[in-house]
Amino acid sequence: MVLPIGLTTLYSALTPAQYGGVILKPSAETYFLLLLERNVFDQTLTFSTDYRQILGRSVLQAGIAAILCLIIGPPTAWFIATRPAQQKSLSLVTVTYWVSLLVRTFALLLILRDEGPINDAL
Repeated sequence: MVLPIGLTTLYSALTPAQYGGVILKPSAETYFLLLLERNVFDQTLTFSTDYRQILGRSVLQAGIAAILCLIIGPPTAWFIATRPAQQKSLSLVTVTYWVSLLVRTFALLLILRDEGPINDAL
């Protein structure tokens, strides 16, 4: 877990390359652009709240997910731990399948919705 987060943080502090990727030269522009937006044509800077709104929404959703996990996780773990051995393995397989199904369903909802990429392409 530490390695991917460390690499992401490292790459965020490097200079973006023209066609993707990064140049190994430190830069704070990525963090600077959380507040300002650079015009493509004349390179002027204007105040923008778009990235801050996205960041705020992401932090809110992560917080809600963490709280729900803290509420639902311990009772679920206790329930599984108090079952006989045969039911424990069945419970773990079933819960894993449900989570996988839920993630795939949510991903398809995002892709196929009215403002989704497939509808936009069509």
